Amino acid sequence: MVNPAAKILDLQFLLNSFPGQFLVLDTDLTIQHVSEAYLEATLTKRSAIIGQYLFDVFPDNPDVLETNSVNNLKRSLLQVIQTKRPQAMPVQRYDIPKPAELGGGFEERYWEPVNTPILDVSGELIALIHQVKDVTEKEKKKEVALRNEELIKAMTQTINDVVWDWNLITNDIWWSDGFNTGFGYAPQETEPTIESWYSRIHPEDAQRVVASIHQVIESAGQSLWSDIYRFKKKDGTYAEILDRGTVFRDENGLGYRMIGAMVDITINKKAELEAKDNAIRLSQVLESMPHMSWMANTAGQVTYYNQQWSNFLGVTLEDLYKLEWAHFMYPDDRKRTITIWENALKTGVPFEIENRYLKAPEMEYKWFLTRGVPIRNSEGEIDIWTGTCTFIDDQKKLTQKLQEQDEKIQLILGQAPAHFCLIKGEEQIIDFATPGIQKLFGNRECVGLPLSKAWPEIEEQGLTSYMRQVYETGKPLFFWETLVMVDRQNNGNLTEGYYDFTYQPFRNIQDAIEGVLILAIEVTDKVLAKQEAQKLSEELIQEKERFQFLAETIPQLIWTTDSNGFHDYFNQRWIDFTGYTVEASQGTEMWNNLLHPDDRERAHQRWQHSLQTGAFYEIEYRFKSKEGTYKWFLGQAVPMRNAQGEITKWFGTCTDIEEQKRWQEELISANDELKKANADLDSFVYTASHDLKLPIISMSRIFSELISSAHFTDPDADKLITMFQQSLIQINTTIQDLSDIVKVQKATDHVQKYLSLQTITEEVKLSINDIIQEAGAQITTDFNAAPEVYFSHVTLKSIIYNLLSNAIKYRSPERTPIITITSALKDQYTLVTVTDNGLGINLARHKEKLFKMFKRFHNHVPGSGIGLYIVNRLVEKQGGYIEVESEVNKGTTFKIYFRTEEKN
Repeated sequence: MVNPAAKILDLQFLLNSFPGQFLVLDTDLTIQHVSEAYLEATLTKRSAIIGQYLFDVFPDNPDVLETNSVNNLKRSLLQVIQTKRPQAMPVQRYDIPKPAELGGGFEERYWEPVNTPILDVSGELIALIHQVKDVTEKEKKKEVALRNEELIKAMTQTINDVVWDWNLITNDIWWSDGFNTGFGYAPQETEPTIESWYSRIHPEDAQRVVASIHQVIESAGQSLWSDIYRFKKKDGTYAEILDRGTVFRDENGLGYRMIGAMVDITINKKAELEAKDNAIRLSQVLESMPHMSWMANTAGQVTYYNQQWSNFLGVTLEDLYKLEWAHFMYPDDRKRTITIWENALKTGVPFEIENRYLKAPEMEYKWFLTRGVPIRNSEGEIDIWTGTCTFIDDQKKLTQKLQEQDEKIQLILGQAPAHFCLIKGEEQIIDFATPGIQKLFGNRECVGLPLSKAWPEIEEQGLTSYMRQVYETGKPLFFWETLVMVDRQNNGNLTEGYYDFTYQPFRNIQDAIEGVLILAIEVTDKVLAKQEAQKLSEELIQEKERFQFLAETIPQLIWTTDSNGFHDYFNQRWIDFTGYTVEASQGTEMWNNLLHPDDRERAHQRWQHSLQTGAFYEIEYRFKSKEGTYKWFLGQAVPMRNAQGEITKWFGTCTDIEEQKRWQEELISANDELKKANADLDSFVYTASHDLKLPIISMSRIFSELISSAHFTDPDADKLITMFQQSLIQINTTIQDLSDIVKVQKATDHVQKYLSLQTITEEVKLSINDIIQEAGAQITTDFNAAPEVYFSHVTLKSIIYNLLSNAIKYRSPERTPIITITSALKDQYTLVTVTDNGLGINLARHKEKLFKMFKRFHNHVPGSGIGLYIVNRLVEKQGGYIEVESEVNKGTTFKIYFRTEEKN
């Protein structure tokens, strides 16, 4: 019989040679042998555990008795002893005791145990092998991952997005509760596999979306996926989905898991489409307006100009987008306009400014009133800016003429019932207040009093602090529709009102700020009406109703057609004017019947041209009213296009221009009469001056003969003779001046060519050499930048002569006269500048009279006062203009702008 001990020794020798974590136990679970790897893994020593009962060496951790470590292992070992069959245990938590030198206690460990019986040749059990694998790190990571996964899934239940977790190995998928609540499916209706996603993607999107997500999964270098597609809901409709996901890969780069989230963007998509439709409709309305309209983004870049810009500036819209609006603005207006525009972009406050744009083909700068307002979204954020440039050149010129009557205007302002006052000084003393503003405050005594004492309610409402701000900074402030409580009856009871305020710095002649000008316009009725209108507009939800509201409120006849020109809509103004209902006016027949017979063919051809080309429709024609009379209208229409650029509808207006037409006819008639009157007047003046010359010459000769031969006894004879001679000279000069003026008016010298500025100047200097020498004047020239001017020889010489002779005539007695003449090219002009250091002109008093006939500003030297008038007339008749800068006792600069012409 084989000795069992010998067998154990052989087994020990074998285990010592075999790597792994092993224990050899006898049948009573005493440790007989241990591998080195096991000792290292369990922090034990061979001498301390050989011959010891297994569970004395490795007891339960008293802090985690619920793990049942000892019982689980003992049960497995006893089962192996009974069945003589090996048993692999699931992962077990079995903490090991820590030696005292490592701090004592227990260390958390996880193991994968395998218990195997050792049988002799007869099949009898002689020992057990307890083999383990330390999987602590793996189990801890798995536990952390499990906790994280539970946390993530718990968190996903609290958000609206649909979170999903796809097992790429098994194709199982987990959905958050958002899948059921967002798409309307019951939990039992949702398949646990990826088919729950595949089967609900819109058929038109499915192939693309599935291909894109698998391309990311199968590409080791990619992890992130996103797409937008339609996903079917329980009710059969489709939601617009933004889906994103991340692929998790193993050490070989193969995807084993993917986690992502679905966001329903259906509302955002609808809002985006509605915004595009609104933008299209807005552009149609802007194209129908007679003003130059525009839209810009929040960065200040103009994204839209209507056709009126192209019509006025004489350039294509494409060139306008390239060059931008500032290119066509008067240079002196650019900086101010850009500053106000940039400030509006920063503050979000609407703005209004007057500036000038270059009109084609006249190439003249015309005045516009530019307004801009921000368009905000529901959150109050600015989406776009929109505005108009309204032509105000006629009004501006009228204003400039009215400025000539400053004294009269001041008198009118003092008597007018306007809400206007002047506050002076830091003490805010009321210096002037119109009757209107005094009445606003119950006719209380106010002039000469501090504002806080005269109108205390204004200070209590904080308005005086803004006045002080204007006084200190010099920058005007504007307040629109401001609520103010005032004591109108002077009885202590405040009543509310709404006002538009302008706080403008008041400057003296030296440009120093003396106070603040305040203009207040009561807009209470307007504000109340606006508030009521706003209430009504909030009820207009549908875009069609908003369009109809606009169409019915503007003063034009509004109409629309389909893409083929079939009229399908007319506003109430059309019905009121023609007497026909919308139904009766639809189509084309009624339209043609209402047109004046002389306009039908022309209107038909113009309309067909727009229908065929999509070009902006504009024409003047006459329509018959329901009374049977014809009135002139300006017809305009713009097409609305779809995303493919196809015309889907035409929006048109008919603007009543009957009065303008009548004015045009009256203006033409009046102009013809004025030309005839001017011609008659010129002929009379020329004839009179010519006929008067001979008698004056005769009188002069007779008088000369008389004083040479006659003897006078009167002691005042010499004085009387001198006075008579001066009168003759003055009469002769006046007659000559009248003759010169008529020559200018008739512009008899039409021959123009390129002339050398240096040559003309030398000719003038030679002709006035005696007065140059007498005055000791120093004249310097620099015509290198622009040596020639396209002009008449006689008229150019006259201009240079007048400016040089005036500079010498009105020299300062305190210094040597120095005169400089230079030239330069500026835009479409050749600029000639004449600068002197003479007496100067008080432009604050005389600027508006500078180029008037017989106006003089210094009386110590002889003259008739027509020199500057003649210069200005000569320049203007050739398309140029003059600017003047002057300072009293320092000198004057004349800038003459001559129109340039290209050489053939």
